[in-house]
Amino acid sequence: MGASAGGVQALTALFLRIPADTRATFLVVLHVPPYEPSTLHVVFSRATRMRVVAAMDGVPQEVGTVYVASPGRHLMVDDRGVSLAGGLARIAMAFWCRL
Repeated sequence: MGASAGGVQALTALFLRIPADTRATFLVVLHVPPYEPSTLHVVFSRATRMRVVAAMDGVPQEVGTVYVASPGRHLMVDDRGVSLAGGLARIAMAFWCRL
């Protein structure tokens, strides 16, 4: 799920309504400045009994868990689990450097 910084309220309302025993995994990416520390995982953990964590690179994906991306980062999922990717600015820079 993705949202701008104003989406925190909507995501909080959503997590309040999702049963704690759901068999789903949630990946949350919000458009927030990369230079600010984030406590969004704490905010969302107050709205649900599901496990909510600040996503870390290479952790296995677990059912019933909410993974929150670090500011300025994207979340990717592959066979190894959850991974962090650079933000759009980094992706664009990598593209332009290859030209």
